[in-house]
Amino acid sequence: MMHSTPADIYVTKGGLIMFRRLAPVLLVIALVVGCAGTSKLSEKSEQKLAGGDAWRAWHLATRALDKEPGNPRARAAATAAGASIAEEWQRRIRALAEVDSMGAAGEVLKLAEFRANAAHYATVPVGAGWPEEERTLRRAAARLHYQNGIEAFQSKRPKKACGEFSDAERFVTGYRDAAKRADRALDEALSRVAVVPFRASPRDASLGVQVARAWRDELIEDLAPPAARFTRIMAGDAIERDMRVSDLDGLSR
Repeated sequence: MMHSTPADIYVTKGGLIMFRRLAPVLLVIALVVGCAGTSKLSEKSEQKLAGGDAWRAWHLATRALDKEPGNPRARAAATAAGASIAEEWQRRIRALAEVDSMGAAGEVLKLAEFRANAAHYATVPVGAGWPEEERTLRRAAARLHYQNGIEAFQSKRPKKACGEFSDAERFVTGYRDAAKRADRALDEALSRVAVVPFRASPRDASLGVQVARAWRDELIEDLAPPAARFTRIMAGDAIERDMRVSDLDGLSR
């Protein structure tokens, strides 16, 4: 059995005392290094924005905020970069709207998504008149998709109709009865697949049911939306409920 010598005890205690004395200093050093990193990233962001590279400025500012979320300089840099990005985006949308209103409406959605995601870091401002411009483009796109959906449904193209009504709802949530029409078109467009048991040997009558269940479970997993939007695998209980026992027993394939 080993025994600690007085020297060992002294070193251990001394090391512990020394660590306790150094801990606050080490913490301060870590904070200083962290602040220096945040300040450097913020400075680089400001330089990139001044040089016209708003996206690079945005990424640098958000990195700084990831390191130190409450840093005011990093927040200001992110806000400035985001505002520059949004301003240029609005300019492009206005120019595109003159020749392609649907393309412009698509860019409106992308800008809205950017601003929503950016809210974690900063509030990205837009022009005073932008909300009205955005609503106008969104409603125009929703109206066109809605009309296309009606025409597609009337011409017996439920898949096309479902997509058009869904797009109308995507541009303007709650647009007229687009959501209900999309559901109705989807119901008509669906291909319902039933996997039923096949007739097996009398020695193992349950084999057909077991194989059907295995196939059905695999298909349900592989063909789940959105992989197969217009295909549904019927559940086993629904099949067995709608078919007589004699029907199930007599199937060969």
